[in-house]
Amino acid sequence: MTVLDSSAVLALVHDEPGADQVAQALPGSMLSTINLAEVVFKLIDADIDASQLQTLLTTAGVTIEPFLAGDAEFAGAMRSLPGGRALSLGDRCYLALTVCSDPPEVLTGDRIWTELDLPIRIRLFRKPPPKHHEPVQASLQSFRQSARGLGLITPRRSSHTTNTSQSTALERTTTSSWESAVR
Repeated sequence: MTVLDSSAVLALVHDEPGADQVAQALPGSMLSTINLAEVVFKLIDADIDASQLQTLLTTAGVTIEPFLAGDAEFAGAMRSLPGGRALSLGDRCYLALTVCSDPPEVLTGDRIWTELDLPIRIRLFRKPPPKHHEPVQASLQSFRQSARGLGLITPRRSSHTTNTSQSTALERTTTSSWESAVR
């Protein structure tokens, strides 16, 4: 399974470059509970309602994995690796989950990870997709409309003006996984 890091989920939420690659990776991917918390607090900081985030991710095929004591020990020990001090606790939590996954693969926007000597495959979502991938824009649009129609996304209302496009990218994934989840 591919492990998603917070930068991947946030790129999807904010419709950043590479969001389409993240959407394609959602079915069958994993996110640590630690990293789910990180995404939620960053969404709250951006005045985006995160109350439906877990539901939307699991509906799209993402497994939310508990962060266990062994994962915590491994994440802490990564601090001793060359370059490990440059990693945040959240980064080390993703990497610990990734090392234990099969195949050990992470989808990230953090290029610094490529410099670490770890037994994992690091996929950067901000690079151009291989030419054999089919365009997913129509699927993303369909998912967005379905999620809104079911009320899964409710933008946070505040007294100041918010950027309503911030929630649209989170609503995107492939149509087939969304349709199979709601059948």
